[in-house]
Amino acid sequence: APKLYLDLVTGQPHLVWAQRFGNSSRVMYRPPSGSPIPLASGDYPSIAIQHGGETAGQGGGAPETVYILFARNRDLFLISNRTGSFGGETAVTRTPLDEEFFPGIVVSPGGLLSVVYEKRGKLFCHESADGGNRFGPPRVLDEGGVATPQVSVSGEILTVVYERQGDFYLVQGAAGGAFGSPVRLTDTPGVETRPSLGTDPMGNLHLAYVLDGEVFYTSNVQVAADFTATRRQG
Repeated sequence: APKLYLDLVTGQPHLVWAQRFGNSSRVMYRPPSGSPIPLASGDYPSIAIQHGGETAGQGGGAPETVYILFARNRDLFLISNRTGSFGGETAVTRTPLDEEFFPGIVVSPGGLLSVVYEKRGKLFCHESADGGNRFGPPRVLDEGGVATPQVSVSGEILTVVYERQGDFYLVQGAAGGAFGSPVRLTDTPGVETRPSLGTDPMGNLHLAYVLDGEVFYTSNVQVAADFTATRRQG
């Protein structure tokens, strides 16, 4: 279950994955310049990075903080290097009788951590304002057959795209604030699956997915002329 985070400040990739051996697995992290590091027993990791300054990672600013979310024993846990090295875990969920699926994590420029996942066909979101030491109670963003949520953040705006009853939906909200109503993105007789969501530096959303065995791509990029002319003839 590999995940990649491309650092838009340094241009370097961070990687996390689950290394399985026998009946167990452990979470591995590979920094841009270094060897893979085993972090904890777990599976299905997700990664988010907060920069300490505009030049973080280039010798001129505060170091970046790496947050890694993962699943173990039907619950979600967080580990980070915010104290300088990877330390103890924080329990994000405490529901061992219910399993959380497709966990994802993002961090806003203000430092708010948001964890999104699906459980019992509902879309949940937890938030932490203290670097992941404590998470608030879960908020239900949508329900009724929700699956495979993907989360991204641009500025302080959180975006979640997910499957529901064969189509894709989107829900957005301010980090730490209110979310809007779900918006239907697709309406086809086919079943869209495997969403992959990305956000560019301009805040545009880019979505790739599978439909009837083919890969599709769409975005909300709007191109418009941005100039004026005082003489338009001759």
